[in-house]
Amino acid sequence: MRFSKEEMVKMTDLYLNLAGFQKLVGSELRLQLIVAASLCVILLAVLNRSSLTEKIRGD
Repeated sequence: MRFSKEEMVKMTDLYLNLAGFQKLVGSELRLQLIVAASLCVILLAVLNRSSLTEKIRGD
């Protein structure tokens, strides 16, 4: 499944907007850091997987 750039921006906009991010996870700094780090790891895993898939397919 591929997402367009606009769809990716919509999905990540809430996390990139500090007020929206705080509304989602609360204002405790430690929790915010844990959630932000987790999102970074997930994003890197998804990007790495899609890159590997493209190499395997020869795209």
